[in-house]
Amino acid sequence: MILNEVTKTILERRSIRAYKPEQISEEELETVLECGVNAPSGANRQQWFVSVMQDKAFLEEISEKLYAWRIANAASEEEIARINSRPRSAHFGAPTVLWCAYPAADGPANLGFLAENMVLTAASIGLGTCFLGGIMAYLKGTEEGKELVSRMKLPEGYELAYGLTLGYPAESPEAKPREKKWIRI
Repeated sequence: MILNEVTKTILERRSIRAYKPEQISEEELETVLECGVNAPSGANRQQWFVSVMQDKAFLEEISEKLYAWRIANAASEEEIARINSRPRSAHFGAPTVLWCAYPAADGPANLGFLAENMVLTAASIGLGTCFLGGIMAYLKGTEEGKELVSRMKLPEGYELAYGLTLGYPAESPEAKPREKKWIRI
């Protein structure tokens, strides 16, 4: 395998689920966003939107409401115990969350390119990231969640796809095994 700075970053990047409380710098945020919008997109249409959220009170509100919803909808005592065994933070304590959206009429393909550019850029400058997909059932499927999404100020006709945490890692997880069985040459 050819190793260079890009391939090393890809191989070393991990999902971070614990963050230091310090906010990232404006320069770090600008670097991540600039590299994100330089992602490829079909016909250069740049079909994406990112709502940068650094409001700690709003992020904590999402966490508390999600926790209450999960407890209220738990199917068993075992599920409640599992929910209570995890940290309550829906964003793992990251000081910044990038809420990523796409035009509902066009689909999310281009958004994936933007997000991957941001994730790899963050890793290359010492920041951690984690995709927040599990929270989408709550944010998009409940009235309370939809109200929270409305506060993210998405453009008309855009649909929230996922959140992307961003901050200084407070952990260094090991790589999990990867499968190549779905690749055919």
